Amino acid sequence: MMNPNDDDFFAGTPASKPIAPKTEAPPTEKNVAWGCVERNCVPAGASESHSVTRIVVAGVDYNRPPGVRPWSKPSEQIFTLTWPTDPTKVQTLACLGEGLRDARAAASARLLALKDPRVILLDQAIDRFLQLLEELHQQRWTIGLVHPSNLILLQIGADTQIVPVDLGFYWLGSFAEPGWLSGHPGQGSYWQESASERQLAWSETSLPSEKVAADIQAVARVVAGAILGTPDEKQFSDLPFWDVISEAMAGRIVKASDLRAALAQAPPSQHFCERPRVVAEPVKPLQALSNRSNAWPKAIAGLFLVAALGVIGYFAFKGPQSLPLPTPPGGGPDSRAGEMPTESEIAGWSLLPIDEMLANLNSLYGKLAEHEGPNIDAIRRLADGPRRKFFDDWKVRFQAVQTTAIPNHNPSVAQVKALINEYSDFITKYPPFDPELQKKEKQWYGFATTFLGQLQPR
Repeated sequence: MMNPNDDDFFAGTPASKPIAPKTEAPPTEKNVAWGCVERNCVPAGASESHSVTRIVVAGVDYNRPPGVRPWSKPSEQIFTLTWPTDPTKVQTLACLGEGLRDARAAASARLLALKDPRVILLDQAIDRFLQLLEELHQQRWTIGLVHPSNLILLQIGADTQIVPVDLGFYWLGSFAEPGWLSGHPGQGSYWQESASERQLAWSETSLPSEKVAADIQAVARVVAGAILGTPDEKQFSDLPFWDVISEAMAGRIVKASDLRAALAQAPPSQHFCERPRVVAEPVKPLQALSNRSNAWPKAIAGLFLVAALGVIGYFAFKGPQSLPLPTPPGGGPDSRAGEMPTESEIAGWSLLPIDEMLANLNSLYGKLAEHEGPNIDAIRRLADGPRRKFFDDWKVRFQAVQTTAIPNHNPSVAQVKALINEYSDFITKYPPFDPELQKKEKQWYGFATTFLGQLQPR
């Protein structure tokens, strides 16, 4: 008898001609990651259909979610799902992202075409995913134990649906926890809650706001994981799409409809079809400072605008005239025109009124471009302190307008535009020295412009 472990059982020994495999009748069942597939018998002329069967351990049950292709339960511990196409040929959101990454790598990192069917499918699938999320929230459901590999893409003609095949399943007791959680613990990194909490995706009364917020954050991580292979913020690039995902992951987008609208303006396909925004070189007087050793990274000069309605702008240094400033009082920095302020003086600027603080910053940034010395780095770091005073004050004013703004209402749009212009002038003239502060301010700018895009009359 031939040993199945011998090489010649499969393809012959290396020294001999390979043996052709035996031709066998096609099996009636095939296994896929989410069940066992069987072709259904249908009347002549009817559309072909298949069933996917799941056999679960004792303790696992199912609660039918709204708006999702449902599983049925013909007998205890057995669930079936009717599928209109061949389930062995469908792909998951994770597979789609992997294919796009491979295509980009095969093209020697060149950009993919916007008309590439895989790119179009990515945008359609994520949009449908967010549409489903919005509908689930309205019906007091969350998306449950979701990750890129259990979101199945179903294409029927030109229509694309996304099916969360694990949604609704839950277990009683730790012994019934699904195997992929222990076999692939990284899947659980998409949620903040434990799997035992997350599995109960429905609420008998109203859905708590904290569950909705956690769902948005989880979905943002799933989208990032599908595109990058991991929801790692270190791999995010300087594109409007990643600005939106960062805002959602940070909890600053709290409605599925808002996330969907923002990604309609900055679609996921940007990652594969657009290059990150180019960093602009500053003009004098800040150019000298940017070229010195230990100066702030040149990337700070590239705090680009995420423009409303999909139009991408960028920050460009405009020189001293870009932000009108009041004349400092008699004891201000102009009375010591050639001297650098002391560290204690800079630290005290945060206690001054905004106008007076801005006047001091205006003088300081001009001097930083002309001075060298061992304490210059310490002074640069201290300069971020009074900058935060403006940033914090601006956030309070923006949030106040945000709570009262009315869509398609010209006065509301004008208020938000004025705040955005004020902020862009400030951050262009006085870029932060701390990279973390730069990232935080840039995210807020992206959030503000996204909000403006939602308010704009269409």
